[in-house]
Amino acid sequence: PIPVGPIQAQMRLPADARVDHVEWCYPEMQQAVRLAHDVVDGHILFSIPRLIVHGMSVIHLQPA
Repeated sequence: PIPVGPIQAQMRLPADARVDHVEWCYPEMQQAVRLAHDVVDGHILFSIPRLIVHGMSVIHLQPA
C-alpha cells in the first residue's frame, strides 16, 4: 500500500448538531488523534493527515 494524504473531508451536519471534536484512527494506532475542524454553513470540514489502507473519522457531537 502507498500512503496518501492529506485528504480534505466535508460532511453536511444535521440542522441542530454541534460538534465537540473530531478524531482520526486506524487499526494500527495506539490511540486516536484529534483533528482540527471548522463548521461552515452547516458543514464540517477537516483534513485527514494520512491514509494507508483504511481508517475512520469519528465526529463527536455535543449533547443537545
